[in-house]
Amino acid sequence: YYGFGIWGIGIILVFGFFFSIVSARMAGMLGSSNNPVSGIALITLAIASIVLSISENEEQIIYLLAIIIGATVCVAASLAAETSQVLKTGMLLGGPWKIQEVGMILGVIISSLSISCILTLMDKAWGFGTENLTAPQAGMMKMIVESTVNSNLPWTFILVGVAFAIVLEILKIPVLPVSVGLYLPISMSSCIFLGGILAKIVENRKEEQERGLLLGSGLIVGEGIIGILSAIFAVISIGGGTLADQLDVSEHFSLGMLGSFLGVIILVLIFILGCKRRIR
Repeated sequence: YYGFGIWGIGIILVFGFFFSIVSARMAGMLGSSNNPVSGIALITLAIASIVLSISENEEQIIYLLAIIIGATVCVAASLAAETSQVLKTGMLLGGPWKIQEVGMILGVIISSLSISCILTLMDKAWGFGTENLTAPQAGMMKMIVESTVNSNLPWTFILVGVAFAIVLEILKIPVLPVSVGLYLPISMSSCIFLGGILAKIVENRKEEQERGLLLGSGLIVGEGIIGILSAIFAVISIGGGTLADQLDVSEHFSLGMLGSFLGVIILVLIFILGCKRRIR
C-alpha cells in the first residue's frame, strides 16, 4: 500500500479540489440534485486506475485502492455540493453559518458510522449485484476499474457517448436525464419518467409544485425506510426460516402485475390530489 500511496494522495488532492469547486458551483446555482457526482466518480476512477496500473502490484490491490480514491473524491464533491446548498439557504434565511457548519460535521460523523451498518445489512439480506439488489452504479464503477487496469476499457462506447452528449447539448436537450435513462434498469427509469410527467403537470403552479416536492420527498424517504425494514426482516431467523418468509403471503394471495399497476395509479392520484388540496 505504501508504494504508490503518494500517487493516490496526489490524485485525491488535485481531483478533490477541482471537482469540489465544480460540484459546489452547480449546487449553489441550481441545487444539489444537479450535482454531477456520477460523472465525477467515473472520471476519477478511470484516471486513478490508469495511474495505479503502472505499478507492479497485484490487480486486486489496485482495484481496492482505485475504488478508495474514487470514493474519497466522490464524497468530497458530494459534501461540497451539500455545504454550498446549506450555506446558501442559511444566508437567505439569515442564519448563523458557524452553527450550520457544526451541524454538518455532526451529520457527516453520524452518517459515516451508520451507512456501513446499513450496507452490510442489505448485502447480507440480498447480496449486491444480484437480481434483488442490482446496484447499477456500483456495477459500473467495478467495470470501469477492471476494464482500465486490464486495458480493455470500451473506449468506442465512451467516445460515442461523448459525441452523443455534445449533440444533445447542441439540440438543447438535457444530457443528465437522458444518460440516467440509458444506464439505469427500466424498473427504475420508468418511475423517474412518471415522476417527470407529474412534475411537468404542476410546473407552472407554485403552490402545487411546493406540495408536490414535499410529497415526493416523503415518498423517497418512505421507500428507503421500507427497504431497510425489508432487509431486517430478511436476516432475522425465526421458526426455521426468516421473518420475511413468515410474513410472505404471495403463495396464498397475490394481486400480480395488475395489482402493481393499480397501486401505481392510486399513488399517482394521491399525489395529484395532494398537490391540489389546499392546506389550511
